[in-house]
Amino acid sequence: MDTADDIQIHTPVDDKPKQFFYWDFVTENVLNDWSGAASAVIKEQLNELASDKTNDIEISIIFQELIKTAAEGRLSPFMVARFLQDFFETHDPSTSQLDVRRIFLQSVGVFEPLETTAHPPEALVKLLKGLTPRPFSDVEMSKYLEGNTLSALNIVSSMYGKKAIRVTTAMVYKQRKHNLLREETEGFSKLITEFFTASYSAQPLEVVGRTGERVKGLIGAFELDPGRVLDILLDTAACTVVSNARFFVRLLKCSAWWPQQLHGPVEDENQKGRSKEEREREKEQEKDRADREFFDKLSRDGISAFFEHLDKGTGNKVAAQLLGFKFRYYQKGEVNEPTPENLLVLSALLIKIGFVDLADLYPHLAPLDDEGMTTVLNTWRTKLDEKQGGRKRNALMMAGALADDTMPSMRPMKSNGTLGNDDKKLEDPKKEEEAKPKKDDNQKLVLLKYLLAVGALPEAMFILGKYPWLPGPSDDITEHLARVITQSLEGIYPPHSPPRIDMGSKVIASAQTGKAGGIQTDPQPRRKPMVTFTVSNLKLKTGDIEYRFFWEEWKEGVPICREPKHVVVLMETLGRVLGVRIGRDPGVITKVCRIGRDRLRNPACTSEERQSWIGLARSLLVPAISLTDGNQGVVNEVWKLLECFSTQTRYSLYGEWTSVTSKRIPELKNEVAATERKTRDLLKRISKTNVTKMSMQLAKIATSNPVTVMQIVLGQVEGYDNLIECVVDAARYFTPLGFDAVGFCVLNR
Repeated sequence: MDTADDIQIHTPVDDKPKQFFYWDFVTENVLNDWSGAASAVIKEQLNELASDKTNDIEISIIFQELIKTAAEGRLSPFMVARFLQDFFETHDPSTSQLDVRRIFLQSVGVFEPLETTAHPPEALVKLLKGLTPRPFSDVEMSKYLEGNTLSALNIVSSMYGKKAIRVTTAMVYKQRKHNLLREETEGFSKLITEFFTASYSAQPLEVVGRTGERVKGLIGAFELDPGRVLDILLDTAACTVVSNARFFVRLLKCSAWWPQQLHGPVEDENQKGRSKEEREREKEQEKDRADREFFDKLSRDGISAFFEHLDKGTGNKVAAQLLGFKFRYYQKGEVNEPTPENLLVLSALLIKIGFVDLADLYPHLAPLDDEGMTTVLNTWRTKLDEKQGGRKRNALMMAGALADDTMPSMRPMKSNGTLGNDDKKLEDPKKEEEAKPKKDDNQKLVLLKYLLAVGALPEAMFILGKYPWLPGPSDDITEHLARVITQSLEGIYPPHSPPRIDMGSKVIASAQTGKAGGIQTDPQPRRKPMVTFTVSNLKLKTGDIEYRFFWEEWKEGVPICREPKHVVVLMETLGRVLGVRIGRDPGVITKVCRIGRDRLRNPACTSEERQSWIGLARSLLVPAISLTDGNQGVVNEVWKLLECFSTQTRYSLYGEWTSVTSKRIPELKNEVAATERKTRDLLKRISKTNVTKMSMQLAKIATSNPVTVMQIVLGQVEGYDNLIECVVDAARYFTPLGFDAVGFCVLNR
């Protein structure tokens, strides 16, 4: 038999005027047939909606309408509670993709009062009492409901709200009675001492675990802020990044700051018990497979393949903010110091190992907008235009108007008749008061340089993708890109390199002391090893210091060419970023030309491969000759590659070099203009007494731009017969490429 509450289906709880509410599911027609099939229809709708995880909003609407129906008296709370109890007990969670229990309890929060001291509606309390302890337990209710509702349900005491406020105040706002300033200062002092002592110990990598435990102990003993501890760790690592990079990287990987998505330093169980040779061999096989897959994707998708491994959202965002705050400090107008390079090196290293994401750090780097980078581009273009504009200004052109020494001096006289120095005294303080101008500090450019240095290619290509012209104004970027390409060629170049001749050990001769005299020979001492993060120092071969890059694992991020076709793919993608500036690095262009020459001479070379090498020569190798600065060795290497092509193909390459490429690329346009100017000036200074000297200079100019020089010389010879002797004499010093260019110019006229 129905109770009195069940009979009051349409009796409102109170006489307050109701606000308009649009009922989607629990309509008046449903209420009129609630005891019949309507309730079963609602239950079937809930089960059907729960099977799709995108229907969470619709299920929440049904629950809210049911709760509002009970609150407004459209149905009694006990009838709604009975319906919900029957639904939750018969609902099968295995067929549902949504947590309907959680959605219901969250929907209850819509009807709870906002004030912590207010009592919940009586109908809501009756509804929830009908659902406890079955199907909802007290613990489950406590996770989602407010304290006043829990108190009304007798789950917690009436003093729960006051106790919660008291505990929150004690945890957050209550001041400790000991001297926090003194203890924090002492704790941070011990922390810095621990970092420096451990990093400079005899075996720093062996004490990483012990150092991590001591850092945890200091944080707990002195209640140090973990974020501030990480900040000090980054500062210490930046100061000693060259010497102790491995120690701090290992320390970060063992700490709680290391992102959980990344793998830590724990050794794989499968690697235990294997010898070092087996692990190295397996690692090399895996690297070979990965490189082949990468170059296949690179040939198919282009340079976008470098962005595939760009990590997103896996880095430590707190560390990125701490580094960004340091970069922001050096962007202030009152700070005249440029950003320290060791800070940029550390940032690049942390990005390389995945501890920091470039996406989190990039918004903090200067220039903060694209206008700053556009200024760099415009400045570079202005310099190119000035170089192309005309001759270099000599001292006479740069001198100003001469002073008229016939005019009397207007300097004031002192009372004793001597000249005064008041003007000088007045000017000196002004000079002292003038602030030194802030040095241009492009943090993005320098970070890009060190990203390339540590082998973080995906992040470096991200910046180069936004500003592909950066290798033009920055010679450092060009040098680092060439270093990456050189490392990528190491997998295939050794068989193509010339044999090395053992020159014997070097000795130092010195005079013997004593009566016997004579000469004493001693072996040359080994050069002292020194670690550096400056890539340009690695090329220094003089002195008694041998430089070594501080992070040897930078090579792991560089894909290695395994086949000759990989070289073409590499140069058509990453080489295009470097462009014709490849001519400034003799090592890269020499290795590429030797690999291509040997492949073209191989009978197994297909016509498709030959066409790919012709395209590479047309776009990069031949135009790069103009930037070799008269290096005959590099020019001869390019010629050995070109002589594998037919005469018709070579002449088409020369024609496109001089008529298209040299007019499209700013650097080549300047080189051609400078070559034309030098050639014309040299031809004007030829006389009977300096033919030999001028012939050698003409051949030197023609080494890098033979077609341009030959076109001018042939035009001058046609008008002046006395230049023939000089041209014939200069031909003795021409390179094979120069002789080939003569035939092209003669046929082209």
